Amino acid sequence: MKLTPKERLLLTLRCEQTGSVPISPLGINEFEIDRNNPAYTHFKPILKALDKHGTPFVRSWFWTPPLLIDPKSCGLKTETRKEGVIEYSRISMQTPKGELYSLGKKDPRVSNSPAQEKAFIENEEDLDKALSLATLPTYLPDMSETRALQERIGDNGLVCMHSISSPHNLTAGLCNYEFYLMYAISAGEGMRRICETNLRRLKEMLSYLIDQGAGPVFRLHNIEGYTTPMLPPDWASQWIVPYDKELVSMIHQAGCYADNHCHGRLRDQVNNFLEIGVDCINCVEPPPANDIDLAELKEKTGGKICFYGYIQMEDLERCTSVEIRKLTREALAMSGGRGFILSPAATYYTSEISKTFSDNLIAMIEEGSAYNRE
Repeated sequence: MKLTPKERLLLTLRCEQTGSVPISPLGINEFEIDRNNPAYTHFKPILKALDKHGTPFVRSWFWTPPLLIDPKSCGLKTETRKEGVIEYSRISMQTPKGELYSLGKKDPRVSNSPAQEKAFIENEEDLDKALSLATLPTYLPDMSETRALQERIGDNGLVCMHSISSPHNLTAGLCNYEFYLMYAISAGEGMRRICETNLRRLKEMLSYLIDQGAGPVFRLHNIEGYTTPMLPPDWASQWIVPYDKELVSMIHQAGCYADNHCHGRLRDQVNNFLEIGVDCINCVEPPPANDIDLAELKEKTGGKICFYGYIQMEDLERCTSVEIRKLTREALAMSGGRGFILSPAATYYTSEISKTFSDNLIAMIEEGSAYNRE
């Protein structure tokens, strides 16, 4: 019996045999590319190739406020101003211990995402302000756009909720990175208070999302940014694994899937991912960005985790199409044809894409399709 694209992706997430490897470039599909973006014309040939060979794995984005706190309860406010094409932003919220605010700068000529000029949390005084908000109500997002996307896609692809932060990451994501790394090593009970407070909020929101019919895939953000050499290998087992296990258990009890986002070095984290119980890891990079290749990852996880990605973005920008086809074949050979989704090892993150990138991504798609036909 012929599988629908949705069925093929779900079987792939379970590491079962499907007869072909899904080709799903992260963030590049007919449902996510903005047709009003000036760069859309560069995506047209890619989308044409994907229409013939691709399997849409589509992210459903939903806005979440800092710390998942209902914006009205903390006076969340965003102010913006423009200088030429550059947009500056100031986001603030009121706490019992004083104001918290961040500063951002977005230059559309450089990136689609704003750069942070000041974090909400720069020191322990700011962190105390954030912790003083612990009793405020949890924000519950509107799911109407997600439901519309699910209906639009139907059986022609899979919807992934993007994304669910780890309890530690809800706070870490608001911090100056250097401050957080030092705090994370020495905090002890302070870190426990952060994780337990945020876990309660995340459970409330996740339960709501499940009740609203969201999914069937939920993307987690947790270990990335805190792997070696930034933090010791056992740090994640203490401050991420116990809390994220509870979230993944909720996801599995609802008959859904946990897709864990993590670039970088994975060797020391394999057992943590197995302990958490994730179904998939994206976006898996090849060495040297990673310290373990796909074949060994498959071996160490024993067919229990699906891997998504492996074709490096820098290679797509710099290699020849012949080289990309070779790298694609090597990745597919290491995958064994199951529990693997072929994609660049990141979504595109620049304001425009080059012709080289476009041609190479099409070469990856075509080579993956040729492999599937053999």
